Amino acid sequence: MKRIILAVLVGVLVSGLAFALGEEKLTPTQKEFIDRFLPRIENCVGIASTQTGISREDALKFCNCQSKVFAQNFSKSEMDVMTRLTFKLRTITAEDEAIGMEAIMRVMPIRQKECGM
Repeated sequence: MKRIILAVLVGVLVSGLAFALGEEKLTPTQKEFIDRFLPRIENCVGIASTQTGISREDALKFCNCQSKVFAQNFSKSEMDVMTRLTFKLRTITAEDEAIGMEAIMRVMPIRQKECGM
């Protein structure tokens, strides 16, 4: 029963995410980047709602917006680095960390403008 509920919930989130992100405006690489992080969306929602005091619904909107902004503004190589940093797919280098930090800092003003925080 729990698996059925989880499957339905994931289906709703994925279809809602695709609609909310306006995926028709994303390249295949950008869509793939967002899909890679979709399983972690609940982590983002939890952190956003806890740290800012916003509702879970608003936190989900923010996290979806953030995913879209990152996908649209990171280069392919930055997306690869962010994936390695997040999922620890191999040994993380100082260069990976520097590239990731630079990408985040460059895109943060765009995220703040488009996502509201």
